[in-house]
Amino acid sequence: MLYVGFSRQDMTPNKTVPLAGYGNDAARLSERVLHPVTVTCIAFRDADGTTALVFTQDLCLNSRAHTDLLKKLLEEKLGVSPANVFLHSIHSHEAPSASLPLDHPLALEWVENQYRPAVLRAAEEAIADLAESEIYAGKNEIYEFNYVRRYLDADGNFITRNKVDLDPTGVTHESEPDRELQVLRFARQGKKDIVLVNFQSHPSGFLDGSKATVLSADYPHFLRRAVELSEGVHCAFIQGAAGNLVFGGHLPGERTYKNWDRALACDYYGTELGKKVLEVLAFRMQKLEAGKIRIRQRDVTMAINHAEDGRLEDARAVNDVFLSGDTAGAKALAKEKGFFSIYHCRDICGRAVMPETKSVPMRAMTIGDVGFGFAPYEMFAENGAFVKENSPCRMTFICELTDDYLRYMPSDIAFPHGGYEVLGCLFSRGVGETLAENMLEAIRECK
Repeated sequence: MLYVGFSRQDMTPNKTVPLAGYGNDAARLSERVLHPVTVTCIAFRDADGTTALVFTQDLCLNSRAHTDLLKKLLEEKLGVSPANVFLHSIHSHEAPSASLPLDHPLALEWVENQYRPAVLRAAEEAIADLAESEIYAGKNEIYEFNYVRRYLDADGNFITRNKVDLDPTGVTHESEPDRELQVLRFARQGKKDIVLVNFQSHPSGFLDGSKATVLSADYPHFLRRAVELSEGVHCAFIQGAAGNLVFGGHLPGERTYKNWDRALACDYYGTELGKKVLEVLAFRMQKLEAGKIRIRQRDVTMAINHAEDGRLEDARAVNDVFLSGDTAGAKALAKEKGFFSIYHCRDICGRAVMPETKSVPMRAMTIGDVGFGFAPYEMFAENGAFVKENSPCRMTFICELTDDYLRYMPSDIAFPHGGYEVLGCLFSRGVGETLAENMLEAIRECK
């Protein structure tokens, strides 16, 4: 027997906050609210009384400091073990971030007065909302909704997509995307059903990328709305392995949205993806065994990549110019010194002061035939697909950016090509496959 509960709470900042992403976590500030940003909690309880809380948050990022504190508060208030709490971010770059220091002056008021209370309220209300439930699952392959953003440029180099009007049909991509759309429906006794969607398509970019100053949950907001209005259910979204994926230009009459208003394109894309969810709900659902809740963690010790420590002096020089506010000067100096970007310099500085190794927690949960793999980093699509294809569960959700942010973990195929994600990785080649294998083992141990 399984019990499931739901709560969504508004955590929209009422004052200016930093908008994370694009390497400028504290520099890009919100100016207005496009639509609310929220935190959703889905509570699970099995026949033995084991309780687990899965949060999906309209945040760009989490950090360990924030999630550890929240888990401690949840344990004190509700008696839920920290090991049974999962805090996932959808990764909208037009959303606040729980990754800045706990006492950061630009985020402190929002964190203490809105974000943290919203998380605690969501958990309390989701537990109060628990109702006996059956599980139904379905999936489908959908096309023209995402693609691999790393592509071959005119000079024969693989680079990360950096133009909103790029036609995805006109370039050679590094690999194939994971096009699988997965849907769970928790059919509850006497209460609204809950629909949980898992898809891998990086939000952000619809709303002018690094220039955006609006608060928004990006396309997941419109996806949730489309499903809820049509089905009369609660709907939550979990980002899959999207570390190298972005949205496809699925707009009427053209492959890209270069001539569209960005917010309108965001609405259209999320709504169309919501329609695909509705098709799965209507035609592809099968009942699954609920079963007991089982949770495992595998701590994987990885060696930090210190290969560029010899360039530290030059990297610091670029970083100092950037931090002084002279971005143009920093870019020019970075190019002169042979760096990929100013953020490449930042990454070298960060790795140089790190220890030789770092432990990466790979977490998993199963509820009968349903599996969840939780990653504290941006996972590449091919590694996420590997876990799903080899999982012992009939359906497995990949949940990247859960509990922490350890940057990108590129797949093996990406390392020889270099680029932004590879240069920003804390570890060396093979890390993506090693961590994916440990996620898979954690899921197997739950079974």
